[in-house]
Amino acid sequence: MRRGPSLKAAGVLSACLSFSLLASGGRDHDEGDRHHEEPNVSLTQEQYLSAGIKTEKAARRSFAIEVEALGEIASDTDRVVQLRPQVSGTAADILVSIGDTVDAGDVILVYRPGADGAEGPALTASRPGVVVGLFVAPGSHLDTAVPVATLADISRLRCSLDVYEKDIARIKKGQAVRFSATAFPKETFDGIVTYISPRVDPHSRTIRVRADIANQGGRLKFGMFIVGRIRVSVRSVLAVSESAIQKYEGRTIVFVASKKTPGRYVFAPNAVTIGERSGSYVEVTSGLKVSDEVAVKGSFLLKSELAKEEMGGHSH
Repeated sequence: MRRGPSLKAAGVLSACLSFSLLASGGRDHDEGDRHHEEPNVSLTQEQYLSAGIKTEKAARRSFAIEVEALGEIASDTDRVVQLRPQVSGTAADILVSIGDTVDAGDVILVYRPGADGAEGPALTASRPGVVVGLFVAPGSHLDTAVPVATLADISRLRCSLDVYEKDIARIKKGQAVRFSATAFPKETFDGIVTYISPRVDPHSRTIRVRADIANQGGRLKFGMFIVGRIRVSVRSVLAVSESAIQKYEGRTIVFVASKKTPGRYVFAPNAVTIGERSGSYVEVTSGLKVSDEVAVKGSFLLKSELAKEEMGGHSH
């Protein structure tokens, strides 16, 4: 007879414990959610203006997806022409040196044909180029079968790029390439893929890709190291300026402008997932929508203010 009350009391105690655990678990979950929900950052008009904050709407942009590879300009070129005299004779006056740039029609040398010693015709450049070979000295005998000078056309140079094995499936002949060189950090040079090697280097696991580079002004030199960015595709993506992206507590965030309240500017820290980069813009694959207005200047200050807001919130 005594077991009844005891069992009933045990059941009541068990139910109370279960309710207590459920209630406690619910509070912990809510507190966890509140902890991960970042507060908005609110600035006065004076703070906003003094910080120089600028905003820009997230928008869809055409992204050129590129594969980057290191490379080197070839030490020579097959775009050369050999200059020979029209008749045999003796070199009289040589007007160029190795490395000189010439235009079509420029005089390379003057020579005397035959044995009478009279000054004869001039040998001229048949095309623009750089003198890369000179095989004659004053008084030398000239023969119509023997070249006296070599001109190289450096308006377009060959180069080799080392593309990693993981990227090679996306590389095709005819694709556009942007080149940069440390000597000209603010400039790019256009090129095109002309050849893809069938062989993988066993040590570097790269494939040799050749390209031609348009050498504006002849500034690029034989043997220079370069960086090539091969355009493998173009697609439309949602993107923001790279300056809008901030890292905060292990997450990637941007600050989205909320509706302005009288005298204040409010920004919400949105967690985002980013993808490809193109120029100064970054693809956003989640966390933003078209026309969201994000801070592209002053976002670091907003991150500092966010940290202050959170510290203030924890102190209450």
